[in-house]
Amino acid sequence: VISDGKFSFKYQTAEKARELKDKNVMIYMAPIVAGRDKSLTFLKKWASQPWPTNYQRIPGLPALKNNNAIFVQKLIVKFCPDSMSPSLRGARDNVRQYILIHEDGWASDECGEWVDMAPTKNKDDCARQAREAGFPGFAFGHDERFGECWGETIFVTQAYFNKIVLDPQNPAPACGKTSGCPPNCAWDFTPYVNSYVINPSSMGKQKADTSNR
Repeated sequence: VISDGKFSFKYQTAEKARELKDKNVMIYMAPIVAGRDKSLTFLKKWASQPWPTNYQRIPGLPALKNNNAIFVQKLIVKFCPDSMSPSLRGARDNVRQYILIHEDGWASDECGEWVDMAPTKNKDDCARQAREAGFPGFAFGHDERFGECWGETIFVTQAYFNKIVLDPQNPAPACGKTSGCPPNCAWDFTPYVNSYVINPSSMGKQKADTSNR
């Protein structure tokens, strides 16, 4: 919410803020106010808690006009911590050795078997579990399913992974066959679940790799 920090109906505004919070909607407050008006106390209460991470005062229009880029960056960093430039995202993926390949969905069962893994609050830990179990594909839940973790019995070649790094826009799913995927291997829409693949060079033998058995 970007405003001048003033409001006309305190009770109604407080009720609306409560309704949104009851629906798990995040409320971010960015008042543009030169002074420290008492009304800002209410904005801090109406922001999602803890308010220091969901509230940012901009000290007046002149300050905003003369330092526009600074305040834009400050709001993005505070309110959208997962937002980053493609180059920075690429550098992070290079360190983690896995990459997001599909949002709100996972590959159908025809691509490979999904296996439940231990719930975790850390996406990196979900990747670790998948890597140690020989699953180069994994899915991690967000929002309503945050913390749920699955590994996928697929076979990921280095060429497939490298291609995604260069062109990550909605690639076809990998599958558990080295000879090619069946035609009914496709993405299934699954709310609150994102799919990832691990760099095969960062792990040992893949569970779906039937060579040398």
